[in-house]
Amino acid sequence: VVSQVAGKEYEQKYDEQYPLLCKVVRKSNRAICVMTPGQTPFSHGEWIPWSQILNAEQVREQIGNKLLKDGRPATVMIPPWLAKKKGYLSE
Repeated sequence: VVSQVAGKEYEQKYDEQYPLLCKVVRKSNRAICVMTPGQTPFSHGEWIPWSQILNAEQVREQIGNKLLKDGRPATVMIPPWLAKKKGYLSE
């Protein structure tokens, strides 16, 4: 292949899920507290209920059962409506 041209400009769409790249800093039986790259330690993060995490089992494996003092990196898949509500995704 000498050259390849895309038919359309690529447009990201988050119709069913939104990937949130974050650090998990706290967890409970009902939710996890996450911090995104733009947040400062003084913001204390955002709580996301386990029931709204579409890849909850994968996230549980990523963060493990250890203390989350420094935060564990994770990709949390959440519904687009929740991403909009929390301010991660604009209209």
